[in-house]
Amino acid sequence: MRFYRPRSILILTLLGFCLVSLPFVLALISTALSVNTLTRQTEQAMVESTKITQTSYRLTVLVDDMEHDIQSLKNNIQINILERYNENRKDVKNILQSLTELLPDDQNYQSLLEEFKTKEEAIFQRLSIPNVNSIEIGRALVGFEGLATVAEQILNESHRILHYKLNTLKITATNAEEMLIWQAISLGIIAFILAGIFTVLITQPIRQIDQAIRDLGNAAFNVPIQIKGPDDLVYLGERLDWLRLRLLELEAEKNRFLRHVSHELKTPLAAIREGSQLMIDEIAGKINPEQRNIVEILHKNSLQLQHLIENLLDFSAAHFKTLHLQYSLENLNDLIEQGLNEHSLAIKTKNLNINKQLDLISIMGDREKLLSIIDNLLSNAIKFSPQQGIISLRLYESEKNIIFEVEDDGIGISEHDKPKIFEAFYQGKNRSKGAIKGSGLGLSIVKEYVEAHQGTINLMNNKNAKTCFRIILSNLKG
Repeated sequence: MRFYRPRSILILTLLGFCLVSLPFVLALISTALSVNTLTRQTEQAMVESTKITQTSYRLTVLVDDMEHDIQSLKNNIQINILERYNENRKDVKNILQSLTELLPDDQNYQSLLEEFKTKEEAIFQRLSIPNVNSIEIGRALVGFEGLATVAEQILNESHRILHYKLNTLKITATNAEEMLIWQAISLGIIAFILAGIFTVLITQPIRQIDQAIRDLGNAAFNVPIQIKGPDDLVYLGERLDWLRLRLLELEAEKNRFLRHVSHELKTPLAAIREGSQLMIDEIAGKINPEQRNIVEILHKNSLQLQHLIENLLDFSAAHFKTLHLQYSLENLNDLIEQGLNEHSLAIKTKNLNINKQLDLISIMGDREKLLSIIDNLLSNAIKFSPQQGIISLRLYESEKNIIFEVEDDGIGISEHDKPKIFEAFYQGKNRSKGAIKGSGLGLSIVKEYVEAHQGTINLMNNKNAKTCFRIILSNLKG
């Protein structure tokens, strides 16, 4: 099943805005409908209640008028009394019909109306006798007392119905208010959830692109780039993946070039080194002291050039070597002493003092790469140390980490150079003044090998302008 995927981040954003706004729009529509319905019900109830009350009150007035007419008839006041009585009686019938239609479902009210009709009909029957006498009129007047009582009951019942309707409307309004509150809360929660979902949908591909760019910046070219989201961001991910493949090709070409150049340089260099060595050993004949001095310089520089070429090879293969570490239990103290022995001639030449504060520590690591780390750091410290300078070596444990520090009291590293010292081929402004210049690969190789051992290397801030590198290795203790 394939889910809908917007064609652009803009469409996804607009879709998210519309869907997040939809619950609030529904809430407004529902509120408007509820208020409109409640208003109509209130208006209808008020009209019906007012009509019932007015009509019931009119009924009591007509009963009084009819009773007054019959009283006048008993007193022989002949002013078309019976005609007026009949007119009032027609109005009463109309009122009763209207009240019956207004409240057809109220049994109590209907019973009162039926009782009223019965009593009024009985009175009318007495008055309809031809040549009605005063006795029947008197009995009719007595009947009017009961009729007035029923009319009063109808009026009171109308008031009761009015209050009942008002209370019903109040309850309905309260229920509607509670319903709208819960509806608003529910729709608000839905809107919040939708906002969260669309926030993830919008930001997730952006985070993926950001991570992909970071991976490219960290030279992680072997990790495919796959962006999930709108079509335009998916296309951007495809272009980034194309860039990754292209960078991978360029990286391979660079490494291939370095290997080929280094290999081609080794052949003539081997001839120079071996030839100079033969001359030093006087195989081709004796040489005078001046010639020996020149040959020794030539031999020394050939060895230095060989070291630079090996650094190039190490750098070009560093990414591949870090994937194949040969772990073994190594004594760091022995490795440091071995590194010092290899640089003993340079240390004696500059008459350097080595200050060692080394705890006995062993770790699981690759011997060759650990030696390369120590060798490069010692080489830099010796190169930049002044005559009779001090190089401090510290090895100790802190919490669950192993700390190795190399510090020299040379010319230091400028603030401008500090962010770039671990970049390949970068050489800062404060370069060594020796005859042999470095390649700018030593620290980049150190960083590669330290990270391969799951560690970190940092240049420490030093108030005395000294240079101090700190290596932290974690979870590698033997």
